[in-house]
Amino acid sequence: MQSRPIAAAVIVLLFGMSSARADESTAREPTPQTDDSTLLRAINFALTGSDSITYVFADRAKCIVSRTHDSSKSPVQAIETFYLDNVDASRITFFRLQPTSARNAEAFLRVELHGETVIRENTFAPTALPATTVTDATLDLHTSEYARVTRAWKYIYAHGCQSAKSSF
Repeated sequence: MQSRPIAAAVIVLLFGMSSARADESTAREPTPQTDDSTLLRAINFALTGSDSITYVFADRAKCIVSRTHDSSKSPVQAIETFYLDNVDASRITFFRLQPTSARNAEAFLRVELHGETVIRENTFAPTALPATTVTDATLDLHTSEYARVTRAWKYIYAHGCQSAKSSF
């Protein structure tokens, strides 16, 4: 039996960002405040596609979240940090990937995040290795809850985090 490529539906999530960014002030407008637990639940789901993986605020004012988990080398811990205020929300892209064969039965959602400064950092503790940082990140979420993931990202930038502005 020959397997077919995964079918993809691509959608760009726009958050009402103006295309005339060069004229915009660099000052940030305040976002409506929300209960931190609701915001964290939205962040957790947006980043993982799951309600069981938990990030915590490393810096609430700058919308920095992190989580620590076991690495493949015990007793080293992996620390993953997202700088959500550095993400350009107008450039978040979603790819809905559906399986096309019985062998590959799990659907998943790919989320692409982009920024001009660090948006994701990976470190290990205890270790002297330098942190790995990126300005673009791809998240592969093993979930079929596409609408809920997109709502979570909208909620994040409507209720607590600020979207970064592109330089052009």
